[in-house]
Amino acid sequence: MNHMTTAERADDLDLLSEDYESVDHRLKLFLDVEVFEEEEELHSFLKMSAVKFGESGEVPSLLVVSNQRLYFLEMKSDMHRGPLADWLQKKDSYPIAELCYLEVGLGSQSIHMEFAVGGVAYTLLVRDSVRCKRFFGLLTGCSSLSLKELSSSATAPWMDIVQQ
Repeated sequence: MNHMTTAERADDLDLLSEDYESVDHRLKLFLDVEVFEEEEELHSFLKMSAVKFGESGEVPSLLVVSNQRLYFLEMKSDMHRGPLADWLQKKDSYPIAELCYLEVGLGSQSIHMEFAVGGVAYTLLVRDSVRCKRFFGLLTGCSSLSLKELSSSATAPWMDIVQQ
């Protein structure tokens, strides 16, 4: 049984929201002050578990997409309240221009992405086909994304999503 008070629930940060026009001011301020490396604007974000190629295990994460970069933030706690710096930590960031491969995984449950720098690759375990497809659409539809290659196969899973 959940014994959270209404005030505690109101203090929780909604990381599943897909309304990027009205992002929680605490998250927006944290990104502007602690995360973004230049003058950047938030484009979207996705709560998921990230698996980085060459590292073991999945890490609860928040992928933040700005108009210039992709940021991987590690979530140190399941409780999304209190100072964000206490439970959200920047791990990696990559210029959007370095994103060279993007594909939706089996059953639209994950997204695989690769960067041109040093063979860096991630699998984003979304575990929700609707959220996965929607976020993939945001990534591929963002005019500032200059993807060099979406897939090497003509029958890639992402083609079904684009055509729907």
